[in-house]
Order: sequence, then structure tokens, then C-alpha cells
Amino acid sequence: IKVYVSTNMVHWSAEIEVISEPRKITDGIISLGPVNRAIWGMGLTPEQALAINVDDKGIVLIVGCGHQTIERVIEQTEHLFDLPIYAVFGGLHFPVTSRDGDFVFNIRKRIGTGKPPWNGIRKSEVQATINFLKKRNISHIGISAHDSCEWPINEFKIAFKDKYDELLVGKKI
Repeated sequence: IKVYVSTNMVHWSAEIEVISEPRKITDGIISLGPVNRAIWGMGLTPEQALAINVDDKGIVLIVGCGHQTIERVIEQTEHLFDLPIYAVFGGLHFPVTSRDGDFVFNIRKRIGTGKPPWNGIRKSEVQATINFLKKRNISHIGISAHDSCEWPINEFKIAFKDKYDELLVGKKI
């Protein structure tokens, strides 16, 4: 299996190819290429997202952890395509509130935000992202709980109503 990554790595069963710009994976599917974000204590962290062209719909974005921010992912998508963004699914990295008893999540809340750990992501930033996405008239959206707490997920459900798709392992969308 050929794997396109943004930093050099080794995997026992994959053919690794490091990419530094957008790359066509197959017809209708492209890696947006690495988008860097400085993460406190970790330096520049390149992440990529997938753009899938769905006939008669537009672009479906699949985002990993979302450290690079959805605003930057959409900016890159709009630069590459003259098609509407139909859907956004995946991580948006909104660890706004803590999770009781979840030490690892509560540490992630402080790092991985692109800010010093004492300046965590604020609820107003989540609302700004919701407004940003609503202006693009996206038909479907679902954010993962990977690095997001319940509060932003609920805010997205409220804001997008029937356009919100809950992301669950094995669920078809």
C-alpha cells in the first residue's frame, strides 16, 4: 500500500512517500498536502487532509486531528478547487473543557492548540469556526471526539441541526 505522509517515517507493510504539496491519490481523491502549525513544545507539525470530489455534490473533506485548523484546510481547498465544499468530517481539535478522569485528554487540552498551554482554546473560537463554516453553506458536517470535548460537539449539533452527522466507528454516512 502506498502511503503519502508529510514527514519521513517507516512502516513494515507500506510504501512510504513523503509529500510536500498536494498530491492526487486516485481519480477524485487528493491529499491537500501538509499544512504546518507550530505546536508548543513540538515545533512545526505538518498535517494533511483528504479532499474527495463527489459527483454532483462537491468536495468532502476528511480531516485528521485538525491541529492546522479547519479554516486553513478550507482555505487550501478553495485554492485548489473551483467546487463547493459539500461536507466536512473529522477532527477539529476543540478540547475546550476538561474530561473528568481523562488525564491524557486534559494534557491535550493544553498542548496541540498552536498556543502556549496557558492560553487554551476558548468557546468564542469554537463559535467563530461555526460561523465560518455556516457561511460556506456546508451540507454535512461531523466532528470527531478524538481531541474535542462534548461542549463543542454539542454546539456543532445545535448550530448545524439536520446537517450534523454524528461520527461513530462503523457508522455509514
